[in-house]
Amino acid sequence: MIGFVYLAEATALGMVKIGHSRRPSDRARALSTAEKTPVKIWRAKIGNRIDESRTLRLFSSYRVRGEWFFDVPEIRDFFRSDHHIVDDHNQHMRAFWDARAKAKIAARIEAEKAKA
Repeated sequence: MIGFVYLAEATALGMVKIGHSRRPSDRARALSTAEKTPVKIWRAKIGNRIDESRTLRLFSSYRVRGEWFFDVPEIRDFFRSDHHIVDDHNQHMRAFWDARAKAKIAARIEAEKAKA
């Protein structure tokens, strides 16, 4: 379902929430009620649930609980940027696989040196 991948902020909690909604402002009101503190939409990008999942994985190291994260500059910078979620995810994954390939090559070289 096309909608928005949003970044909501709960200043009193010191956390942000990454989520998906067709109507982020309505979602913010529901979150404010559920969290018993004001929640505002800080930014939103056009996206679907797959984009939301990719974004959640991208920032998993900052997760507090569920879809709530520590309010860190890396998350805000991502939502502030003009980059599309899929592009950023693909770039992140390319860097991961490149590093993994380099590590395997280095291990092979070390194994060959040990044999010699």
